[in-house]
Amino acid sequence: MKSLSVLSKHLEDVHLAAHTTTARVVENTKLYELAEDLVSQFRPSKTYSKNDIRWTHFYLPLEGPKLRAIPFGIGYVNGEYWLGFDELGQVGIKKGDQKVSDVYFDILRSTAAFEHLTDKAALEKVIPWKFRTGKAKRKYVDTDVDFWKGSDCRKVSKAYASHLAKGLKSGPISLNHYLETAAIAYRAAFPDEAGKSPLELYKAHADLRHGGMLEIKRPDSRSAYNRWLLSDEWQGSHPFEVVFSWHNYGIHFAPPRMDRWSDANSFNITVGDSVYSQMYIKMLSALMQAGVAVTTQQPMLNDALQYLSGELYYTVNDYSNNYTHYEGYAEEEELFKHIKWDEIKVLKRRG
Repeated sequence: MKSLSVLSKHLEDVHLAAHTTTARVVENTKLYELAEDLVSQFRPSKTYSKNDIRWTHFYLPLEGPKLRAIPFGIGYVNGEYWLGFDELGQVGIKKGDQKVSDVYFDILRSTAAFEHLTDKAALEKVIPWKFRTGKAKRKYVDTDVDFWKGSDCRKVSKAYASHLAKGLKSGPISLNHYLETAAIAYRAAFPDEAGKSPLELYKAHADLRHGGMLEIKRPDSRSAYNRWLLSDEWQGSHPFEVVFSWHNYGIHFAPPRMDRWSDANSFNITVGDSVYSQMYIKMLSALMQAGVAVTTQQPMLNDALQYLSGELYYTVNDYSNNYTHYEGYAEEEELFKHIKWDEIKVLKRRG
């Protein structure tokens, strides 16, 4: 197989950007049979059904001053084979007589002939770090941040434990009650906007796909609000995303609701985007100080505090809610010292 740049160029030439839904499929029976022969020699990594099988740990050797190898996967989905190279791209293969680049044949032949394909020790030496995955604490990634002290985090944890011990409960609420309670959190997070009304604060920061919540005709009626809560009217909307984020979700503030299946007799606040961790803590603290019956998810609170103290692990070269890339540049030398690299995985041969 030729260089990485050649591989990358061919993937780009057929518009195979990673994670796209417009990836084109090449139709060549000989190429299809090569893929079929390659995967037949190994046990699948995952078998979801007879029409959805994955082999996720192949390695393609590349020519150059020294041997290198990059990971890729092959999937069999509804009669087609898919070669996936993460950010480099992906290509689908099915039977046909289309003329295709020799690069695609080289990929499969070079992989099949690679002597170190299932040798973890040998692969350790030839896979570039930019194609390895691992994890590193945030404090080694975001080095220009003033992180919280451990004592600050323990103070918040202790306050939440004391709050839970009170066993505060809430019955059904009205729309206005919900907005007024959310305003306690808003004013803690946005003190410069303290003069705004609860509705103004909500409209300024929430997702605004409120699913009809703001159109409830009797905003002081608990029965009207609970009836709306238990309806399907707002399904698919985000009425309780009180702070919007494009990434996952921002801050979610769910009201108490009463129905035959649950007894959710408190407000619940959560955070979906770590960037909002400090805001989430401010909001939760303000609600607790105001004596609101509010809960959160303990693991989420722990993660937010670890994020703020820099102790939260980011994934490296592996997408997650908190991740970073490592390319191997000189300026990343300090980060490299603190990365805990994942063990290299290989496929098991059949027979």
